[in-house]
Amino acid sequence: MRRPQRLGRSSPRSISRHAGSDQRSETAPDEARARAAESGAEAGRRQCGLDHDQHKALAADLPIAIGILALTTFAILFAMTGSVVLPIKALLMNVLSLSAAFGVLVLIFQDGRSPRLA
Repeated sequence: MRRPQRLGRSSPRSISRHAGSDQRSETAPDEARARAAESGAEAGRRQCGLDHDQHKALAADLPIAIGILALTTFAILFAMTGSVVLPIKALLMNVLSLSAAFGVLVLIFQDGRSPRLA
């Protein structure tokens, strides 16, 4: 991370030298907050810090949400069919279809396999 720069009367601005998806860039808002706390300044009020905080909060609660969704789906399908195998099969097929859809999206857009679509 570069040293903070003064932009007139505004607060210091830090710019990461790394790509947005790089681990070092993802920890930059935490480092900026730690440096700002040492000097008594405020940090993390801009959109980058807010996005970072939001992603951390969502990632922390995601396993619980997926578990509740899977349990609810299993319970409703079990109540409708009376079978244990069919709800498990339906959950596995949902995971498989979601994985395939995300795999195709990554292949096309992130890996750049089809430049006409991007």
